[in-house]
Amino acid sequence: PAADLPAELKVLDRMIGTWDTVSIQKPAEWTPSGGRSTATVTREWILNGRFVMDTSLHSNGDESIAVLGYDPGQKTYRSWWFNSLGHRNDSRGQWNEASKTLSWQTKLDDGKSMHTSVRFADPNKENWQFQVTDDAGKTYLDMDITATRRKNQ
Repeated sequence: PAADLPAELKVLDRMIGTWDTVSIQKPAEWTPSGGRSTATVTREWILNGRFVMDTSLHSNGDESIAVLGYDPGQKTYRSWWFNSLGHRNDSRGQWNEASKTLSWQTKLDDGKSMHTSVRFADPNKENWQFQVTDDAGKTYLDMDITATRRKNQ
């Protein structure tokens, strides 16, 4: 890795490896009956250790990729996410050392807001939360994901 890397990238280092996830979608506008799914997520450092590439294969066959990094000029974590259905978003986030949580905010094209957070419960477990709401507070997506690092990672 480059010698001039921002120290904030150490937060993302704990995400590297292969993870098995279980997603629980609570009933909401986009998921009226809720649901459960699984995925395999692989994360690795790319571009001289400046960004993390996240590649996911979901149990329904969908795929997604994300690129995560830290922007020292804007003093914010950045994430760009794309999936095989054509959806994408660009998020900005902040680290909370006390709670070991990265929290991200995204404004979607249709004006809805997405809040995403990942709490690092321990070195081998991540707890993710996703919620999409509109300005009136209506919930379109409410999902919790537990990610468990595969052994020998």
